[in-house]
Amino acid sequence: MLTTNPALGVYDYYGTFGSFNSRTDLTYDVTFFWWSAWYVKGSVYAACNAARSRGRIPVITVQPNHDPAIGTAANLLTDVAAGRYDAKIRLIASEMVAYNGPVIIRFAHEMDLPTNATQNGGRYDWAIPTQGVASPAYIAAWNRAINLFRSLVRQAKAMWSPAGQPWCNAYYPGAVVDYVGLSCYSFPSYDLKFYGRVRPYHELMQQKYGTVYVHYKPVILAEFAAAAGSGYQATWVAAALTDTRIYWDSLPAPWPHIVGICYFNAKDTGGPWVPGGPIPDWSINPMLFK
Repeated sequence: MLTTNPALGVYDYYGTFGSFNSRTDLTYDVTFFWWSAWYVKGSVYAACNAARSRGRIPVITVQPNHDPAIGTAANLLTDVAAGRYDAKIRLIASEMVAYNGPVIIRFAHEMDLPTNATQNGGRYDWAIPTQGVASPAYIAAWNRAINLFRSLVRQAKAMWSPAGQPWCNAYYPGAVVDYVGLSCYSFPSYDLKFYGRVRPYHELMQQKYGTVYVHYKPVILAEFAAAAGSGYQATWVAAALTDTRIYWDSLPAPWPHIVGICYFNAKDTGGPWVPGGPIPDWSINPMLFK
């Protein structure tokens, strides 16, 4: 039985959802920030206020790439856990405090992606190189960052957001998590290369949701998209939204509901998903996501 629709959100790199600000079904504004030396002071504050002006909750994805002035990529997680990046956390937190509103902090996401460059991997300093092996360094770094954010930002909630690989629970940081985020993309060329067929949304989510529901936390699809360029995108997105509203939100207690779906309205930033292939473009007509 249908109980309630999941809230919708968007990472709107192209700004094409800008003219749809009056849509009451858009609840989340997702943004991405590197905390490296080129971080622009005031940008998190601006993003939070822009979200509020649209009547949405900001989801701030903090991407903790290493700073050569502090340490190497190999030592990033241990350096974060040791407090060597606290100044960067405090800077971002100060802008959230100035904004003074609800915010969801999505820290060090997709840590479970492969660290090689052949399967949509190799893009994050904080990714775990050995699949399924517990990473005390990642867990300690995540908890250090989130606990510091929470101590400074009164209205902050924390999202632990793996891609949803079968081994991701090895990196679960514990009770401090408010939301579990997932990434759910459909790129036919990738599926055909590595699976021999295009996987439907229901199959993707059976695996991803079936992996993380054990934590009994509300789930948000923090990144959700299908490849642009054909009628395939409209069909896949419509089927996914319908499936979520009918099935995933009617699961019996204590299974947590999927409470949010956020469309990734941008071209991918990590290079080709298939060696020698195109970089996926996820851009969408906003009227297809409703």
